[in-house]
Amino acid sequence: MAGGFLHQPTPSGSTEELLGHEFFEELLSRSFFQRALNHESFFVMHDLMNDLATSIASEFFVRVDNEKEKNIKEMLEKYRHMSFVRENYVPNKKFEAFTRAKSLRTFLAMSVGVLDEWDRFYLSNKVLVNLFREFPLLRVICLSNFEISEVPDTIDTLRHLRYIKLSRTRITHLLENVYNLYNLETLILCGCNKLNKLPNSILKLKKLEHLDIRDTQSLDQMPLGVGELKSLQTLSKIFIGDESRFNIARLKEFKNLC
Repeated sequence: MAGGFLHQPTPSGSTEELLGHEFFEELLSRSFFQRALNHESFFVMHDLMNDLATSIASEFFVRVDNEKEKNIKEMLEKYRHMSFVRENYVPNKKFEAFTRAKSLRTFLAMSVGVLDEWDRFYLSNKVLVNLFREFPLLRVICLSNFEISEVPDTIDTLRHLRYIKLSRTRITHLLENVYNLYNLETLILCGCNKLNKLPNSILKLKKLEHLDIRDTQSLDQMPLGVGELKSLQTLSKIFIGDESRFNIARLKEFKNLC
C-alpha cells in the first residue's frame, strides 16, 4: 500500500488493506510465498522463486550487501528499492555512493535470524540526515532496532512518505515538524521504551491509519484532540482519565477503528 501498488479501484465497503490481503493470498496460493515452518505468521520465498524475482527486478532494486560496487554505481539512478542487513555499526561510508539514487522509494534495514535482547546496532547520525535530505521520494523507511536517539529535522522533506518504522529505537520524542509528512499512513513506534511524548502536530496527519505505540512504558498521555485523526484504523494504546484529558466516550470519534 505504501509503495503505491494498490491503485485498483476497491469495491464499496472495502479498503486498500483488504485488497492487499487478497493480492497476498493470491500470490500465496500460487506458491510465490510459502508459510515458514517454524512460525505460522511468517512467510518465506523458495530460493528458485527468489532468484527469479531478483533477476526480473534487478534493474530497480539493490541489496547493498550482495551487490558488486561496479554494478551499484552503474545503475544508481534507476534504483527504486534498497535493503541492507543490519550491522553492529553502520558507517556513513556505506551509503556515500547512494546520494545519486534520487529515485529511491524504499529503504529497509533487515535482520538475519532472530534478534537477541543484547544485540545492539548503531547507525551514524550523518546517515540519517543524508537519508532524509537526499532521497525526497522515499515512501517506506524501516530503521527498527537501531540505537537512534533522535529523528533529524530533515525528515520534514519526505512529503511522499507513507510508512515509517522506528520500533525498538531509543528516541524520546518526535519533532513538531512531523506535520509536514501529510501523506503518512503508518507510524510504528512499538518498543520505544524512552518515548515520552507525541507532538501535537501529529494531529495534522489526516491520512494516518495505523499508529502502533505498544510497549512504550514512558509514554503516558496523548496529544489533546487525538480524536481528530479520523482515518485511524489501528490505535494500540489510549490513555483514559483526567490527566490525559481523554474521556472514554470520545472513542466514538474513531469511526474507522478496527
